[in-house]
Amino acid sequence: MITGIFRVVPIYLIAIVFAGFFPERLALADQNHSIESLTAKMFEQGRYRDAKKAFESDTNKNWRDPEDAWLYGEALLKLGKKPDAIKVWERIIRQYPRSESAKSAKYSILSAKTPRLPAKASGLTSKGPSALQSVPDLGILGIKFLKENGKLPQIARVFPGTPAERSHLQKGDCITAVDGVPTVNLTKDEMYDLLVGTPGTRVRLDIQRGKTAFHTELTRMPCKIFARTRPDVWKMYFNSL
Repeated sequence: MITGIFRVVPIYLIAIVFAGFFPERLALADQNHSIESLTAKMFEQGRYRDAKKAFESDTNKNWRDPEDAWLYGEALLKLGKKPDAIKVWERIIRQYPRSESAKSAKYSILSAKTPRLPAKASGLTSKGPSALQSVPDLGILGIKFLKENGKLPQIARVFPGTPAERSHLQKGDCITAVDGVPTVNLTKDEMYDLLVGTPGTRVRLDIQRGKTAFHTELTRMPCKIFARTRPDVWKMYFNSL
């Protein structure tokens, strides 16, 4: 009976019926086209203004593709429109909370909000009050970590007098996530951006210690306090970056 139906009904009509009953599956399949999209191609070529225009020319269509939307946010960031980029990423997280693009969006938001430690900012090149003027106004956890591609970042050193020591983190602990962002596929710089942040803000680390998994919350310590109270340790920390 079923075989007879397939002989009579044209295949394209069957496809239309399938689309009517399974729109979500087709939407997921549509998400896979992003690598060939105009937005993606222009972004990969460094043509951020063109990538922005390409996305905005068909906003309704592209919002069905969270990967394209994420690239749109990245293009906005490259063009100096950080608040707009963050709004785009927040929308991705709301609309596609379990997608890979949502994970990327979470990292992008944290990275955009996190300042970088200047290349030479030990603040220990002179004496007296001016010695701290070049110390960056950043919050740190007080760890040195090792990160290889495709592997979890591993704590290589915990510095004394830091939030990491007070939270009883240990050498050899693996960090599986930072504020819910999985770390296994991140680069060393991406990990740094997640760990360092505004002084006094909290960060959650998911830790794997042998066969034991647990999480801990730390409050980022101001670099200026670290450098003032433990200059010897600060110098070791800075030199380890």
